[in-house]
Amino acid sequence: MRNDLVPIKSKSWFSRLKIDDSFLDEWPHNDSFQHAKNKVQPLRTVVNDTAERVVKYIQAGIC
Repeated sequence: MRNDLVPIKSKSWFSRLKIDDSFLDEWPHNDSFQHAKNKVQPLRTVVNDTAERVVKYIQAGIC
């Protein structure tokens, strides 16, 4: 694994989500990477949507 490129917090997330981190060695064509990508990608959408909604409310003076 490329330990020099992967922060400890990222390794912790892989462990919590039960994601095999072997994809870090050959990620683009690795089945583990594709599985991890499919598992994590929806989380990004949720975080972005929530953040955008909060900004909208703040700008509108609702919060």
